[in-house]
Amino acid sequence: MKKLPVIRPLQSLILLSLIAASGILAHAQTPAQTPTQTPVQPPATKPPAPAAAKPLVPDGPLASDNKHYTSKDLSVRPYSPAIPAPLYPSSQRKQSQFTVQYVFNYATSNYTPPVPLALVSRAAARHDSPEAALTAYYSAMRSGDYEAWLQCWDEPSRKALEATTKQQKNGAEYWRALWRTAFANKRYFLIDRLETVNYIILDTRIEDPAKPAATQTDSEVLVINSGKWTLTNAFSNDGLIMNYDGTANKVVKEYEIAPTKELTGPAALTGEAQKEFFARHTTVASVTKTAE
Repeated sequence: MKKLPVIRPLQSLILLSLIAASGILAHAQTPAQTPTQTPVQPPATKPPAPAAAKPLVPDGPLASDNKHYTSKDLSVRPYSPAIPAPLYPSSQRKQSQFTVQYVFNYATSNYTPPVPLALVSRAAARHDSPEAALTAYYSAMRSGDYEAWLQCWDEPSRKALEATTKQQKNGAEYWRALWRTAFANKRYFLIDRLETVNYIILDTRIEDPAKPAATQTDSEVLVINSGKWTLTNAFSNDGLIMNYDGTANKVVKEYEIAPTKELTGPAALTGEAQKEFFARHTTVASVTKTAE
């Protein structure tokens, strides 16, 4: 019998060769690994300190300034501990104004010609119209009739007048003396009438025959209650009444505000600095009224 050649070792060698080759290929396809390195942080540095702010307007010594300042001089008022210079650079100060305009609407008419107001007795006085009520009002003062004068006011105003008279202990004679000085021997002319949604204003020109240049205009506010026209103080705080001027269509009021200690300067500011500040400023508020 003929023997066949042995091939098993050759098959094993081929298999081992294939395994080795595949390992070499896999190793070649895997990228080389590099060790991980921790990034180096730069050393910490402190931020640069900000430059000290230097105001463009120098701080003037208040103690050497003897000028009396008002709100119209604020742009030239020296800085002081109470009002220090700006902390940061700023422009030169500029004197400025802020204007608020109120517009009041109403209807007006003129009496053509002006109407002379007659002197009527208490019995003849009427209150069925604004003009009649105003005639009764001036007649009571011109004749010194205190009780008739009180009846020319609405009830709240009358009670307030009586309370004030009692509190001040003036009495009827006080009013009569006042009226003799202000209203005796004068001539009264009703010149115009203003009508609003709540009340009517009547303007009266009062002339003194002995002093022709001493003519004045008096404005009175009237309302109607239960069919009776009377004078009233109920609208004393009304914007139109507070600012109305019978001789002009426009009134400009400029306010001089007095500094308030509780609101000026830091709370800890006391002593000479505060005293110096108020010594250089007006301490009384005022109003400058200009009619146009």
